[in-house]
Amino acid sequence: MNRGRQFIITLLIMSINGVAIAVGYVLSVYSPIAYTSYKDLSIIIVAIPAAYFVNSFPRRTEYIKTLKDL
Repeated sequence: MNRGRQFIITLLIMSINGVAIAVGYVLSVYSPIAYTSYKDLSIIIVAIPAAYFVNSFPRRTEYIKTLKDL
């Protein structure tokens, strides 16, 4: 995985988390009942992209190691 792809993944994960925060804020202001359910699901909303993000670093390391071996 090259640096550009790693940057795109990082940017995508940050965008997903930013949207999750914005949706949470809007729900807390306009619909407190829906916000309660959203708050319970927010762990999953943040954890799945975070797991993918953490997984991308070992792939990047493997890519760099393969390039050095060439």
